[in-house]
Formats: sequence, C-alpha cells, structure tokens
Amino acid sequence: MLTIGQVARRAGVSVPTLRMWEGRHGFPLPSRLDSGHRRYRERDCQSVLEVVRLRESGFSLESAIARAVQATETLTTSLFAGLRSRVRELSPLIVPKRSLIAISRAVEDECAVRAEPGVLVGSFQRERFYRDSEPRWRELARTSAAALVFADFERFREPADAPAEIPLDWTSPLQREWAIVWDSPGFGVCLAAWERPGQEGLADGRRVFEAIWTVEPRLVREATMIALGIASGPAPDLVGRAKAQFEEPRPPGAETLRAATSLTNRIVSYLA
Repeated sequence: MLTIGQVARRAGVSVPTLRMWEGRHGFPLPSRLDSGHRRYRERDCQSVLEVVRLRESGFSLESAIARAVQATETLTTSLFAGLRSRVRELSPLIVPKRSLIAISRAVEDECAVRAEPGVLVGSFQRERFYRDSEPRWRELARTSAAALVFADFERFREPADAPAEIPLDWTSPLQREWAIVWDSPGFGVCLAAWERPGQEGLADGRRVFEAIWTVEPRLVREATMIALGIASGPAPDLVGRAKAQFEEPRPPGAETLRAATSLTNRIVSYLA
C-alpha cells in the first residue's frame, strides 16, 4: 500500500492535486487507515500515471479520468486488451501460431541470456502447451525473483524449482491469450497475443493470433501488474513477493533502444 506522498512523487503531481481530484471527481479512491490516512494500491498509482499521460496528450481532466478508470477495469482480466487500451499505437500484427512460437522462443532466450533477477509471467492457454515448454521455463525461473504461469491447470501449485501454476477459470480472457512478460531492473519485455475466435477445430499450424510486443519500461510494468492482479486471488503470497521486487520503472533511454534492437535481431533470426 502506498501513501499519498508516494503516489504524488511517482506520478509527478502534487498532493493537493490528488486531494482535489478525489474531492471533485472521486478519483483516485483510497482506502483509509483507522487514523484516517489514505492508502493506495499499485494499480491506483498506475491509474494516476495514465491520467497524467492522457492530460499531456491533450485530454480534458474528466475524459482522462474516465479513460483511466475504464482501462483499470479492463486490465484486471486481460493482458492483451489491457495493453491495447493503454497505448493505441501498439498495433497488433496477425501471425500464425508457428511464428508466435518462434517469437516466444526469441523472447525467452533474450531473457535467459541476460540472467537478471526479475518477475517472470507466462500465459499458455492450455496445460499441455506449458508442459511442452516446461523445461525451458524451469531454467528461466531459476534466475527470476518470482515466476508464474497461467493455463487451464486443475489446481494451484507452487513447485520449488519451477514457476507457480495459476489455474484459469473457463470464463477468463486469458484462456484465449498467449503471453510472456519479463520485468527486471535492467531489462523488460512483454509479448501478448490474442487468438482469434472460431479456430477451435483448426490444426495448430493454421491457427492465427493478433500479437503485440514492447520493451518500453512502463508498459512492461503495467503488463506485470495486470498479471499479478489476476494471480492475487489464488496466490497472494507469491504476488506479495513479486511486488517487493519493484521500484519505479526505468525511463526509456539508450538501454531500452539497445534492448529493442537485440530482441528484434533475435526474432528475425528465429523467423528466418
């Protein structure tokens, strides 16, 4: 939980401004301690950051708050929709599953070669898809501070030497999504893909996805927070340990450009 001063510093606004927004617009809505002091969740802070970004893009305060609140509601259920609602310029590419697998391998290897402690997230749709990749993900989890994967598992498991397995309800949007998120101090990447409907009877090689990926630090952090929000019900202790790793996301800079170049080169080589 964050104090109003912490939220203000991270968002680059003043404490009186946050109080004014709360009084006039009911945003952000904090919880209150017995002493009356305000406390905010991480996603509240992310919503304030989104309002600031939208204001800088020319939106009125009322419109910015409405969009941020709507985005927060979306972010609690879907990685792909959450990122698309945040940044419209992340245009999805239509890729067949075989290409998505190649891109995923490139992302996994880029994470592995850096060997930095961070938060690792995967969404595999089906348990059998994860089992095919489980040896690779066990290796990735060895260097991560926290690791979790989503699929249609029968129950929650937290193996000592592998990512925690988070079961998905059949109504979850993640049942249609494929994702990899790696969030560490020196490098972050998010790949999120959504399987188009109506392909249930097709062979794997003919299935297609809409895919987006980014190494922009704040977007990677937002993707991480979406995933942790989904996992908070079955795995609150794991989510707490993951969030303990977080500091303010790195601002984009030369390292972000180098990471994008390195990852792009790796993806191209895997697709060739």
